[in-house]
Amino acid sequence: MIVAIIIAAVTFTDIIIAIIGIIKSNKEEKNIKLVFLATSLISLTLTQTAILSFTNKGSDMSKYNGMCGMLFGLVAIVIGIIILNRKELN
Repeated sequence: MIVAIIIAAVTFTDIIIAIIGIIKSNKEEKNIKLVFLATSLISLTLTQTAILSFTNKGSDMSKYNGMCGMLFGLVAIVIGIIILNRKELN
């Protein structure tokens, strides 16, 4: 349980740092910060899986973990498309 809490703390810290970095960065650095945000969102899915594996002993949460993984994966794909469109405009 302690490991899951540490993973969650690191993941949410990564997300906060990524969002602050996107806000404060200049135009050249913004793509790198967006990649950092996308990887943080994927880490959020792994965090959810770790926490639910410790807390929920009775039922199967793989459906919810899969839906969350698809949602954050889709957001990461959208971020990737945004990065590619920015690169083509430059």
